[in-house]
Amino acid sequence: MPVPEERLRALEKTAAKRATEYHVVGWNGLPPLDVLGPFAHLHTLMDADVPTGELSREPVVYEAERVLRGQERLVEQGYGLVTTLIRDQDDSPVGYTTMCVMGGDNQDVLQDNTFVLRSRRGRGLGMLSKLSNLRLLSEHHPHVRHVHTWTAEDNDAMRAVNQRLGFCPVETMYQLERALDRSARRGIGGGVLRRLVRDRPRPHQSGSGTRPAFSGERRPMVWPACLRGSPG
Repeated sequence: MPVPEERLRALEKTAAKRATEYHVVGWNGLPPLDVLGPFAHLHTLMDADVPTGELSREPVVYEAERVLRGQERLVEQGYGLVTTLIRDQDDSPVGYTTMCVMGGDNQDVLQDNTFVLRSRRGRGLGMLSKLSNLRLLSEHHPHVRHVHTWTAEDNDAMRAVNQRLGFCPVETMYQLERALDRSARRGIGGGVLRRLVRDRPRPHQSGSGTRPAFSGERRPMVWPACLRGSPG
């Protein structure tokens, strides 16, 4: 960060041609109350739709109160929140993306969820939302320099978007699952059920020196306890 202006404009021009029937609404901080209900519903749909490999897990239902409390907790912990919501011609929300800005003098940003309704995919809306969010990020948090993302290895569509934006993979994280009973607790075991690839900025030349471009899907997995809260 900041992303080169020529790169942003070229990608925005392409995205606009594909998403002629959609527009974006963005905010810095907590979600406006008038979008909270639909915003929460998109969280529920994403949790049911996101690639999970072979993990056995039940999708979570996100009520408006739960989403708001989770975002309030992030703010209380010092994170800045930058979000873009995609709407169609009827003003119905069809997707969103969120970034978590590290607090204090930290120059790092964690890409949180990015989601587009399955029925609206193939129109460049994921790219459109991320480009809009990068504009908001530069406007409200001009000090940041790096954005990091975690994406399921089998999420080919999102990884393709990230690659076009300039991401490059730096490591793979494995998630393990094991059903525990009394006998199982005596030992350690389990198979690899899901692989997530962490991407980082791809360096680019700008001005007098070299600096990272930026990086951007599934929620970051490094500190899941603080990145996904629940009320109470």
